[in-house]
Amino acid sequence: MPNVCPSVTLLGRGSGPERNGVLVNSVWIDPGATADDPEDGDLTEDISRDASSLDTTTPGVYRVTYTVTDSAGCSALAIRYVRVIALVATSDAEYLSQLCVRQVPFVTLTCEVGMHRNTDHLPN
Repeated sequence: MPNVCPSVTLLGRGSGPERNGVLVNSVWIDPGATADDPEDGDLTEDISRDASSLDTTTPGVYRVTYTVTDSAGCSALAIRYVRVIALVATSDAEYLSQLCVRQVPFVTLTCEVGMHRNTDHLPN
């Protein structure tokens, strides 16, 4: 019977950056992952996590990977994206939109969600 590779399941709210946000200069708490293999059983303790690129001092989207290998040498990988968010003290919607687009260049539409443009609005 051929070996079946293990599977890695991310815990928490999901893998996308819209679900894994942390404020600049804060601590991101990894919800973790589990791993299971049909032949070897629970491999959760064998998961190797790489969060070396995550920099919570700089806004952006970072990748955290979880890898596990079974006794037959078959590997599985799961990826979680973490967004580091900077709060900006302004109510200028155009500035905020451009800032968002610069930080996340491939999801322009996401930057528009939740922004209300009102010419009568004045900053506090």
